[in-house]
Amino acid sequence: MEAHAEPYMRHLVARDVVSSPLVTFLGIEKVGNILHALRTTGHNGFPVIDEPPFSDAPELCGLVLRSHLLVLLKGKNFSRERIPAGQEILRRFAVFDFAKAGSGKGVKLEDLDIEEEEMEMYVDLHPISNASPHTVVETMSLAKAAILFRQIGLRHMCVVPISQGVIKTHNLSQ
Repeated sequence: MEAHAEPYMRHLVARDVVSSPLVTFLGIEKVGNILHALRTTGHNGFPVIDEPPFSDAPELCGLVLRSHLLVLLKGKNFSRERIPAGQEILRRFAVFDFAKAGSGKGVKLEDLDIEEEEMEMYVDLHPISNASPHTVVETMSLAKAAILFRQIGLRHMCVVPISQGVIKTHNLSQ
């Protein structure tokens, strides 16, 4: 994609093109909520939000990829309590489990075997989230955001603070 903005983008701001509806996860999320989102959307990246009691106010704490969620769910490292698991959860996985798989070789939704009682359990997304995703404020010029998006070669860009959302490649090429 070329790193230029279309003329119409000068009259819009980032919040005008965020994907809708926005699908987010809590930092420590119910397994059932994650499965529902994976089954009902084709999104590949999801903002992760911390809310009280894990933060003073709702705040973006990262971005998690669909492929990483699938690996985490397949590993079944769930908790009955909504508590942080910490980095030790990653010790249960091989070093390449979260690496980008070749085309069609990664974990698929159909590969998961989640029991009904596990749907009410929790999983900590912090260890697998990108804690510093590229973000822009919602009032940033869309032209400026598009150039940044393309120059860096992003697939997702979080828009904060009021209308949090994610800009995807197809949102800019319409």
